[in-house]
Amino acid sequence: MSPETTHLLNAVIAASAAILGAAVGVIGTIIVTAINRKTEERNHIRSLAINAGIENFKSLIEVARDSKSAIAFPPLESFIMNMKLAADILFEDNIKSDWLRDKLREKDELLKVMLEQAKVPYDIKETDPES
Repeated sequence: MSPETTHLLNAVIAASAAILGAAVGVIGTIIVTAINRKTEERNHIRSLAINAGIENFKSLIEVARDSKSAIAFPPLESFIMNMKLAADILFEDNIKSDWLRDKLREKDELLKVMLEQAKVPYDIKETDPES
């Protein structure tokens, strides 16, 4: 091999290595950015669910204060869980009617278990003395 060919081959190898290194770096950055974006989105949805659950709980407390009769209401966790499960369903891609029906049924079953453990009637009508 001539010295010119060897010099050209070394230059091509060095340039190829630099391009390959840059490509690997860019691909790694894209993957990490996508993972971080998904994590931030999930954390934001959780934060919104917690805040919405707390606000629902506060509004029920206000209704209970204004009511002339005793009102039994579920613990704060059930409001937060309800909002979190609802958010998971709402932010799902490609929602289909059968899938939605199953997920809502599953959400209701989970909430029912939570309320049973909290010793709160699932159906608020069960606490109404006039019914």
